[in-house]
Amino acid sequence: MKPLFALLLRCYFYLMSANLFLWENPAFLTRVDEWILSRCPKQNSIDWAVNPWIAQFPEHKDYLQNLHLKHLGFLDRDIVKRTVQSQSKESKYIEGFLAVMIWGYASDYRGPFKTRQILSQDNTGSSIEKAYLALLDNDISGAYSALVTNGPKYLGPAFASKYLYFASPASITQIPLILDSQVAESLARWGNKTFNSLTASVQDYLNYLDYMKLAAEKIGISEEDLEFLVFSENAKHKGNQSWANRASGIYITVTERRAWAFLLASEILLRDPNLVAYYSQPGGGQYDCISIRELVKKSGLEADFNVLGSIHFLEPVVNHYTWEDLISRGVSGACEMLAQIYGWEYSVDLAKASPWAKSFRSMAKLAINTTSDVNTKYECLAVDNSAYGLSVDRGVFEQFPTAGNEKEDYPNLLHLPAEAWFWRVLSKDHVVGLIDTFSGLHYYTGKEAENLNWPN
Repeated sequence: MKPLFALLLRCYFYLMSANLFLWENPAFLTRVDEWILSRCPKQNSIDWAVNPWIAQFPEHKDYLQNLHLKHLGFLDRDIVKRTVQSQSKESKYIEGFLAVMIWGYASDYRGPFKTRQILSQDNTGSSIEKAYLALLDNDISGAYSALVTNGPKYLGPAFASKYLYFASPASITQIPLILDSQVAESLARWGNKTFNSLTASVQDYLNYLDYMKLAAEKIGISEEDLEFLVFSENAKHKGNQSWANRASGIYITVTERRAWAFLLASEILLRDPNLVAYYSQPGGGQYDCISIRELVKKSGLEADFNVLGSIHFLEPVVNHYTWEDLISRGVSGACEMLAQIYGWEYSVDLAKASPWAKSFRSMAKLAINTTSDVNTKYECLAVDNSAYGLSVDRGVFEQFPTAGNEKEDYPNLLHLPAEAWFWRVLSKDHVVGLIDTFSGLHYYTGKEAENLNWPN
């Protein structure tokens, strides 16, 4: 019954988030933040075998061998784009198209045969040429029509849009993004938006581009990065390793690891309003932790996320994870996997989330955005050190006189004073801000306080 229960639970939360736009969905926004925190890694290269392609296209043997050897058998987006551009400038449109198809099919053994089916059509060469020339004239509609509406048999929107993306010049006003099954599934899953990658008309495709432009503006990333993220995150969700683009955590800094700890803690808090997070130094200070406990004892959840070590779940089930594994899986993915074990919700429902969870998530976002600045630090006003006891900084309130006036009425954060709800923001060791995670206010030096109500 457990697998069935888990499936029903996922269906329930999918329906609960079905009315959210892409730029409103916590699950997708967190995946964007994970990508930013991982230093915006590019999509994985594909490792392709040249012989099956030569078998289908012996007339292009030299070109295919050179393409394979030039990059030691790897192809990524940058290589394909350069290849298509250089070949097309010499009017070698078929060669550029082949590079796109090789990349698009990756390890799919059907790729060479299916590509041969397309290139065997009498109008394929002229259709590709018309599409490329239309792109030079900034005519996406004409380019799409040349390949899909009036193009060769067997070439649908998925691979046609791949060619348009790689063939588009830098001067084009709107980038023709890829619309394939991965992208379509991702937008339906996280954005409640339907685009058919099998039957999309010219107008459907233009609507898709407009939607992606709007979504990218709302989220604060480029349209190209958004398309890549919806593509790769859906592949990761489905367990497709070749497109998973799993970031490595081996070389992350302590500042980045602390941001990961903030993100993990806040994502768990968002899933259970009975949970709180605080700063602790167990082991006499040799551990530097964001700790999670329950306000009211229920399951007995206890977890310590040691920035200088590992991730420790102590109750009700003992588990230890490396930061490398967490970063590879992703915070959202890890929270979803562990939901049934530790009793929090599978997905985030912002209507049920505690105010301090949203505040902590906002602080995580701030930490993510400042990881490249080694001079910016976030420190809790209350430090619980197992060897030296409790230390509290109350002097910072003199700098922010309107902050914490009602802190004595705040809920008891376990055995800690009210200052445990507060985090100071330092730049070059000078306090420049104060975050009240309970009331959800961010106080700045000489400025009005800002509400912290993630994702707003």
